[in-house]
Amino acid sequence: MAFLDFINNRNASQQQSVAPTRQQQPAPQPSVESLPANVKAQAVEAARPAAQLMEKATTPSPTPPVPPAPTQPARGRGLGMER
Repeated sequence: MAFLDFINNRNASQQQSVAPTRQQQPAPQPSVESLPANVKAQAVEAARPAAQLMEKATTPSPTPPVPPAPTQPARGRGLGMER
């Protein structure tokens, strides 16, 4: 019961400390359309290595062939029931 009181008191104190603060409005972001063409081209060139890396990471690679499983159990160590 003391643990629940601790949690409730902690939550109440956190809410009180958060309530007086006000969130600031972020500055409006400039739109991409307003950027010059050379800046857009630089951004595309800068993003090219990341795009190639993502393409390589998401493209399935060919899996090596799996060797066939042996058809007969190996002699020597088995399940211990061959006696």
